[in-house]
Amino acid sequence: MLVLLQIFPKNYYEAGTLSIRVIRKNTFNHSYNNIKNIHYIHCGYPNIFNNCRNYYMNNFYNNNLSAPFKNKNNYMHIFFKIVEGNKKKKREHPFFKYLFHMNMLEKSGDKKNTVISKITESCQYGDIRKYMNMKKESLEEGEKNKSGEEYNKHVEQNNIKDEKIHFKDGTFIKSKEEEIENEKGGTICLKKEIQKNVLEINNNTYNNDTKYLSNPKGKSANDTKNIPPIPKNTEDRWNDYNKIKEYAKISNVYLGAHISASGGVQNAPINSFNISGLAFALFLKNQRKWESAALTNENIKQFEENCKKYNFDKNFILPHGSYLINLANPDKEKRDKSYLSFLDDIKRCEQLNIKLYNFHPGSTVGQCTVDEGIKNVADCINKVHKETNNVIIVLENSAGQKNSVGSKFEHLRDIINLVHDKDRIGVCLDTCHTFAAGYNIKTFENFDNVMKQFDDIVNVKYLKAVHLNDSKSDIGSGLDRHENIGKGKLTMDTFKYIMKSKYFKNIPIILETPDITNDESIYKYEIQNLYKLYFEK
Repeated sequence: MLVLLQIFPKNYYEAGTLSIRVIRKNTFNHSYNNIKNIHYIHCGYPNIFNNCRNYYMNNFYNNNLSAPFKNKNNYMHIFFKIVEGNKKKKREHPFFKYLFHMNMLEKSGDKKNTVISKITESCQYGDIRKYMNMKKESLEEGEKNKSGEEYNKHVEQNNIKDEKIHFKDGTFIKSKEEEIENEKGGTICLKKEIQKNVLEINNNTYNNDTKYLSNPKGKSANDTKNIPPIPKNTEDRWNDYNKIKEYAKISNVYLGAHISASGGVQNAPINSFNISGLAFALFLKNQRKWESAALTNENIKQFEENCKKYNFDKNFILPHGSYLINLANPDKEKRDKSYLSFLDDIKRCEQLNIKLYNFHPGSTVGQCTVDEGIKNVADCINKVHKETNNVIIVLENSAGQKNSVGSKFEHLRDIINLVHDKDRIGVCLDTCHTFAAGYNIKTFENFDNVMKQFDDIVNVKYLKAVHLNDSKSDIGSGLDRHENIGKGKLTMDTFKYIMKSKYFKNIPIILETPDITNDESIYKYEIQNLYKLYFEK
């Protein structure tokens, strides 16, 4: 199955005016006219694509790139797993045909340098939108042979609409649109399906540090200009870390983020230290594959050493379960497969001497009642308690997506009631999910009422952790769309309440906001600002 690369300037892509297109057929015909079954969706600048881009940059070309492509921040490189479904007609644009065409020529082996040059130059000069809007109208033959930059000026000055798109090396493509098949019922359905299937790249492995599958980044470069980089000097990083540690001692609030464990779990404590995090979350294995390599003795040893070196309390480490796990599934075969991954995660926690494990209860997939799904989850927890020791299973509340289990406090209560060992069960409240599920936490008073409601229904003694996120979506939307602190539908009172409230003391509070800086420095910036809220009146 073919997974397509597309390349275009990052700042242009962030403007939200381009479409993502996916070739479905595994074919490398040398004529773009033979391409069929091209899907397309519109979307913002999703956080999840960074990992795909890095995978491509590090593995596909083996660093044999022309200069502009060596800067990973200049271009977006996007991969999709192909999805199938109902057919619907859509049109493709010839500019993308050109990229497809060049990508296919590249597979022949001897066209590589030419292809890279053409795509790079086509993206670097002029305003591509001018080419994308060209219509059929004749030009004098001499004007057609101008360089790309000259031709662009000529078109702009003379308001010319051409039937061809011209490139700097003299090549061009006709602006002829053809109807093609677009599967999965159009933009919305396809986007949802891609969110489920993205990142399975030709069955290859990839770095396991992608965190927010459904969260569009949606930020321009201006949003990051005031965010200071992580200091390169180790002494400066220690100074920043020690300041945050003093704030935590005063407030009894322990902030951190879901950070990368790329290269091995032993790197997670280092990455958390770099952002001045006193707590952290991580994936213990590839969160998008059923099978992953076991932890080595060296992984375990170095993880322990780094936790000691950077003074991490294991009570403030909150691993996140695999996205594939669905213990609520009524299909026994699928639920058993989820259970084995669930069990493997918890055994990894035991190997690392980690005391908490967070996961999503899952979905009924529309094939059973919520009560039946709740029972399935509780049965699996009881079973895993018998096969493991000490690790506390932490249920994360969901945003209220269709068929989801865990969006209501009553769901969490009912699961806990069915769990036999009450000392090994708890809850992680996600602020974005709570708001999206219909709980108003925008003001001090409203948030306090919600926490009293939680205490009455679930019991606050089961609150073991918090995922701290703003929300792109409105209250009751049922949409899991994380946003950076202070940039979404919640208010700063929401986060000030968490910093000051009695309910959130001495538990891990984990940021899962979009990494708009691409180096996790946004988390350090947000942690520092959140502690400032504690000291505000």
